[in-house]
Amino acid sequence: MSTFKRIFRTELLIFCRNKFLAIPLMMNILCWGYIVISYESQTIHVEERAAVFYSGFLWMLLLNCLIVGLLAVFMAGKDRESEFEHLVVTYRVKNSEWIMGKWLVAQLYGFCLTLITVIVQFGWFLSSQPAFGELLKNVFYVFIQMEGAIFLLISLGFLFGIIVKNIFAYVLLPAVLVLSLGLPFDYSGTAYTYDNPRFHLLTPFDYMFIGSPYEGIWGIDRVFASTVLHQLIVLLLGIVVIFAVLRLFKPFRMMNKEKKIVSILMAVLLIPTIAFSGIRFAQYNEAYNEYVDLGKQYMKSFEDGDWPEYYQWENAYYESQLDNEPYEFSMDQAGLIVDLQDDQEIRVESNVTIKNNGDVRAKEVYLTLYEGLQLTECESDAVISCSRDQNFITVQFDEEIEPGEQFELRLKYEGNILQYREEGYVEQSFIQQNRVYLPKEAGWYPLIGKRQLVVVREHNNRFVGFELRNARLVEDFPTAFTVEFLNENKDISFAMTIPEI
Repeated sequence: MSTFKRIFRTELLIFCRNKFLAIPLMMNILCWGYIVISYESQTIHVEERAAVFYSGFLWMLLLNCLIVGLLAVFMAGKDRESEFEHLVVTYRVKNSEWIMGKWLVAQLYGFCLTLITVIVQFGWFLSSQPAFGELLKNVFYVFIQMEGAIFLLISLGFLFGIIVKNIFAYVLLPAVLVLSLGLPFDYSGTAYTYDNPRFHLLTPFDYMFIGSPYEGIWGIDRVFASTVLHQLIVLLLGIVVIFAVLRLFKPFRMMNKEKKIVSILMAVLLIPTIAFSGIRFAQYNEAYNEYVDLGKQYMKSFEDGDWPEYYQWENAYYESQLDNEPYEFSMDQAGLIVDLQDDQEIRVESNVTIKNNGDVRAKEVYLTLYEGLQLTECESDAVISCSRDQNFITVQFDEEIEPGEQFELRLKYEGNILQYREEGYVEQSFIQQNRVYLPKEAGWYPLIGKRQLVVVREHNNRFVGFELRNARLVEDFPTAFTVEFLNENKDISFAMTIPEI
């Protein structure tokens, strides 16, 4: 341990004498200063502080990852370049002491970059007087995202600096960054043909949010838990990599006891790393598959042509899919009793009043309800029969409904309401312990008529082969809603696209 301390102190002293290493620190301070001052000097703010911060944070994180990765390559190979390694092998210095001393110095530098970002975030967010718990949550989110990425990149830098004994070691690390981040990094949440969304598990920070984690009304809540899991995997992998470095660096100089300890520790850490990676991959895969299944339901093909003609077709296609066909029936009133269940599920009792606004008698009425919800009861005071075909419910009457006549209908249904958009990156509807989001396009309550919940077109430049958008759902007649939620958690936040009484 005394040898390790001497190596750490010596390397830290040499490191601090390098004045050029102050440049990245100053760059971070100046960039964040520019972002903060330019925002606060505006008379009208179109975005919240958090949204502006996270937009800048993503680009700063990429730059810092590149800087610390190249620095780690330099730290691992500088002795070889100065021919000092030949002198070191004549001394009784363990690989773990020699490498870990340098590695900790690089990690300390990376921690300084993280500390600058966290201090700026804390001070800037504090000026908006948020809840202290929410502030700490945001700070912790940034810390694990940045520190986890830097931790892994430094370990990879040491690995490349040892196994590649020439200048190409400095090229290898940026190449890895480009492959893991550069190819899918389109800032819009869409996966091109070469980008499989499920492979974002391989990124050094949680890439599920695409762009800013603060998009939408929920802030980072929608990605926080998955980010913690992702960065735990990254940290474990960083430790495994540095153990691999110890095993590969001058293996002939390692004592048998040191080899065994390093090998055992590496094997032990690989087990939780693989297990947590499997859990995270299952999360990515579930979201991706749900998105693909929904898109295939509605997908329609198009003819390829010139790009200008293609874009004209695209706009014309979506215009043609607008939900503007009149329907003679209306839903005048709807009473919803929603029992929130675990595992993204709901159990709903819906009592609706339907009126025939047409000029002719009718014997059936169509309703739209998301097919993921199982219809358990469909009854009325009139004699009816109900049938279902995917999202569409057909209510048939023994006696025809006269023009101007209305009737009551009771529906009970239950099931999972979790849906995704943007190739499985973004949750479209969900039920969680602290938040509930139920938009109209999710089809979680009955809509009058045969309605298209989403509009999908074939797209040759997407990995999934199509593009999916929410449909335009506008009724011809207004509906008066009464919504009652049954849930033990009284502090839960709701968001939905119908008024709550």
